[in-house]
Amino acid sequence: MARMLSSQILVGSVDCQRFQVLCQSQGVRAYPEIRLYSTKQPERYTTYNGWHRDAHSLRSWALSALPRASVDLTPDTFRSQVLSGRGHWVLDFYAPWCGPCQHFAPEFEVLARMLKGTVRSGKMDCQVHYQTCQSAGVTAYPTVRFYPDLGANRHEHSGEPINSRDANAIADIIRHRLEQLSPRLHSTPKDEL
Repeated sequence: MARMLSSQILVGSVDCQRFQVLCQSQGVRAYPEIRLYSTKQPERYTTYNGWHRDAHSLRSWALSALPRASVDLTPDTFRSQVLSGRGHWVLDFYAPWCGPCQHFAPEFEVLARMLKGTVRSGKMDCQVHYQTCQSAGVTAYPTVRFYPDLGANRHEHSGEPINSRDANAIADIIRHRLEQLSPRLHSTPKDEL
């Protein structure tokens, strides 16, 4: 879990046999006890109460305590910000009842944090906004699409499909695509005189 959260959350451990006074002062009574402390309010913490202590469950729990890096989109914000606005976007088209979507949600948040400042991240609930998802050509959930900022040529609904559910792989694909777009987006017409 520590490796999976290394760029998101600082992870450490305390040997309560060796540091009994510290653990007692913190009210630790059962082992292992997993806590998430806030840097803004270190006296406040959240204790993991899940039955599953696998890395994915712990990672999902820890990431759910962080502020979201992605935004929820509506049909209006999809049109105005993604299709007609400026900037690159990566979108997660999902349905709340979809098991793979629930499993992918924390991974998408990791991706959103990885790309923050370069690519905006949004989520579209296809159960609520079925018409928009259908017009975007989404037929399965989750669907990840990249919408590069191509200036005036951006009015396509489909975006570029990304066939991965791994944040690192998706980030690599998008960075590679941005490198391909970079000369075209930043070139200025040259005077032939």
